[in-house]
Amino acid sequence: MGAGNKEVPTGRDGNPPLDAPSPNPVVHPGLRQATGAPPPDRLVELDGLRGFAMLLVLGFHLNHMAPGDGILSDFVCGAARLGFVGIDIFFALSGLLITGILLRTREAGGYFRTFYARRSLRIFPLYFVACGLFLHAVYLVPGDGDYNYFWLRDREISPLWYWCYLTNVKIVMDGDFHHMLMAVSWSLSIEEQFYLVWPAVVRWLSPRALVRLCAGLIVGALVLRFWLVFNGTSGKVVHVLTLVRVDALAAGSLLAVAVRDGTTWRILRRAARIVLPVAVVGTVAISCVHWTGDAHSKSTEFLYNDYVQSFGSVLVLMASTSLLVRLIGPPATSRMARFFRNRWLCRVGCYSYCIYLTHVPIIIAVREVAFVRWFPGPLPLLPQLAYYVVGTAASVAVAAASWRWVERPILRIKDRFKYWPSP
Repeated sequence: MGAGNKEVPTGRDGNPPLDAPSPNPVVHPGLRQATGAPPPDRLVELDGLRGFAMLLVLGFHLNHMAPGDGILSDFVCGAARLGFVGIDIFFALSGLLITGILLRTREAGGYFRTFYARRSLRIFPLYFVACGLFLHAVYLVPGDGDYNYFWLRDREISPLWYWCYLTNVKIVMDGDFHHMLMAVSWSLSIEEQFYLVWPAVVRWLSPRALVRLCAGLIVGALVLRFWLVFNGTSGKVVHVLTLVRVDALAAGSLLAVAVRDGTTWRILRRAARIVLPVAVVGTVAISCVHWTGDAHSKSTEFLYNDYVQSFGSVLVLMASTSLLVRLIGPPATSRMARFFRNRWLCRVGCYSYCIYLTHVPIIIAVREVAFVRWFPGPLPLLPQLAYYVVGTAASVAVAAASWRWVERPILRIKDRFKYWPSP
């Protein structure tokens, strides 16, 4: 969801052209050995995957806000509940992207300074604006109704937990979420914690040692996940714990190393052809088996189920990682590659950071303004579908404006921070 090393080209309207790379281009020097083709400057398919993941998360939260009514609506809502896998895709992408950048620049001068400066310019401005708006300024807006009480169940905490990227730590301590509008910040906290330590790890470990570490982190995270789940730990705690969620970040990092070895990558590609469909079918199956039985139950009641948090999470990790492998190496003419190169999907991927930060308050506002007046309870099918469309469109529109007037001007400053050849 962050920015990479290249400035995104813009059209006459100031927006990125439909076929532009996202601000997070992924470069893979090892692709020459893995695929026999020159390494591209970026992989557009991964931009589309980022957009796809964002749409999954949007569907999950829209479904959480307004579950449907009726058999067909239940099916639509049930499908949207699977949108939680978008977070795992984001984590795996981040691991792949960040580790790829660090491996390419590990011998460069200004390694730490340049990395942290560029990351800060991409991440901090928009995040701190969101904190100011949603933790403080929003209370200046008058209104009535439950959605004006943004501290969930009166569980008010110091805003410093949000400002310091420690939201997930506080959730683990208290066993529950706190602020409705900034609830998504837990995953950004995990990524920021990853950014703090990972550059040093990549700089000081050899590629072989890095592979061992990533494999150990994946196995350790899975063991810890199962131990916590089946020893009565809250599903919410397991869901946001850094030591558990590091599995997808480590898996993406492992791919960033593996893609540089042609033999290893060919083996992974062959395995991914089998693992991906099996993992996808398994994820859907476990979701159906452990359905709550209540069509109007919240998505989170499904998400925090013990089996979804354990076996389901393993399947999601397998699916996310296998999907990345399939997208990095397939021929440009493959159906999967063509799907993820869709220009609108890539544009959503370009805007995904702002969409992720702002979509919860936006879809709450859409529901309160446009739907609650006529449908105070669960939505029938057509209004539910309209809610998906309007909520998504509003979130993308706000993110497009943010990209043009906030993010892109700030990203231009990144050119002042460049790596230089080591002496």
